[in-house]
This record gives sequence, structure tokens and C-alpha cells, in this order.
Amino acid sequence: MESLGTPFALGEKQEGLRILLLGARGLLGKECEKVLGSLGNVWSFSKDELDITHFDKVEKILVEIYPHFVVNCAAYTDVDGCEREVEKAFLVNAKAVGNLARQASRVGARLVHISTDYVFDGEKPLPSGYEEDDPPCPKNVYGKSKLEGERLVLQIDTNHLIVRTAWLYGREGKSFPKAILKRVLEGQTVRVVCDQFGSPTWSKSVAFQIRTLMEAGAEGIVHVTSMGSCSWYEFARSIVELLGLGGDIRPCESSACPRPAPRPKNSILEKRRLLELGLNRMRHWKEDLRIFLEAHGKEIVSELKGEA
Repeated sequence: MESLGTPFALGEKQEGLRILLLGARGLLGKECEKVLGSLGNVWSFSKDELDITHFDKVEKILVEIYPHFVVNCAAYTDVDGCEREVEKAFLVNAKAVGNLARQASRVGARLVHISTDYVFDGEKPLPSGYEEDDPPCPKNVYGKSKLEGERLVLQIDTNHLIVRTAWLYGREGKSFPKAILKRVLEGQTVRVVCDQFGSPTWSKSVAFQIRTLMEAGAEGIVHVTSMGSCSWYEFARSIVELLGLGGDIRPCESSACPRPAPRPKNSILEKRRLLELGLNRMRHWKEDLRIFLEAHGKEIVSELKGEA
């Protein structure tokens, strides 16, 4: 079993523990803001409040707060946009992350950085997924910029935790379930790729898993996605079926739905380190999707219909 860093008492709020959360208005950041408050005091910043590309401001905030943890959920995640804005992609996803790692190291904070399945090319034969120590080989600018961010973190300090996740959805912001439901409710024929595979993952579950890893003092690279896997088409079908909706959803090959940035066919991330460390709390994707839709499905549908 791989070693952990210094843990603190599970389930106990550490009154003196200080957590700096960046990207707090994003899909995962909002959930982390809710979940991490049980550990200690959380200072949350949206992009508008603290842009991580403003290096001087980042340094000033870290010196003022002197956090024990810096949780970075900030990123340029528009995959197709990264193909058009290469310099911006590397500034946000790499250079700014390197600066965060340096500044966190200066104040003795552990950086918890969120990364992605896109650091892999997706060519690994199914049904096997990628383990943490598989060689990265990104096939688009987004993946390349995120991998460079990882490398800078690894070069600067060993006191870090890199969490790779994938196929995130949640209650707030844009997500795949909302996009599918919107088109179904509008009566559109929805074509969804059936030859790309991954693990649909609820952002709330990732936030709780991050908290568990932080409590245990976990270090290094850890994959955090739901258990099990499916295609985007199967994911879409499951969403409408769980809500009891009809809809004309049809499978299609990736070649029929070209995008500016190539997508990996295999985005499955194996949870080897979570299992070895005995810290896995991720459920199967179908179970999490059911719980998510039971909690939020009706209100999402109402909002999309303009009833809310």
C-alpha cells in the first residue's frame, strides 16, 4: 500500500484549519464549497474574485490567509475553445497552476489540484481503463495544457494531491444531463455518440471523495470517478429512462459528430490508488445518477420548461 501524508482526525472539524478554494463557482467548486466547510474555515473565490492568472494577487491572498490547503478547481475547461485559444489554455491550465504550486509551497500548504482524463489519448483497449501511473499522451490542446499543469505541480513540490476526474455533472451550471433533457423536452431528435466510453460522475460525490482524501493526508495522483462505465449514448438513455421520459435518442459514431478537438474513445479511469489506500467512497454511476435525478430531476425539468 502506498503511504499517506499526515492525516488528521476523521469527522472532526479542525477549527484552526484554513482552506483556500479557487474556482468556487464552477461545477465542482460549488460542491467543494459546501462539503469542505466541515473540515475547517474555507475562503472561497470565484474567477471574478481571484483570477489565478493574476500571479501577484494569488501570492498576496496566500500570504494573507496562510492556508493549510489550496484546492484548485479553476481551469479553462472549454475543450473546443482551447483549440482556438492555445495561449490562454496553457496560461490558465499550466502556468497559473505552476505559480499556485510555488506559492502554496512557500506557505507550507498542500495543493489539491483537479485534473482530467484528457491527459490520456483514449487508445487503451477496452474494457480496461487508465491507472494513475499509465503514461499520459493527450490528443488535444486541453489535455496537453492540463498535463503540463500536472508536470509543473510534480516538479515544484511533493506536498500535493492531483485528482483526475471525468464526465462530471451536477445541479448547477452546464452539464450533459441538462443538455440532453433540454433537447428531449423540445422534441428534437438527439444523436449521441456510442463509441466513447467513460464513467459519468456526480460532482457532489467527487467533493466528498476529495474531503476524504484531504482528511487522510493523501498525496500524489489519484483517480476519482464513479465506479463502472458506459458510452455517452447509454448515459443519455439512462437519464431519460430514470425520469420516465420518452424522446428520440439515437446512437451515432464519433465520425458523424466531428468536433474541433478530438475526444478520447476510452476515458475510463481506474481507481487503483483509492482502492489500495482503502479510501474509496465512489458509488456505481447508475446508483449516483438515480440519486441525483431523484433529488434534482423534477426541478431541472421544470426549469427547462420555464415553469420554475
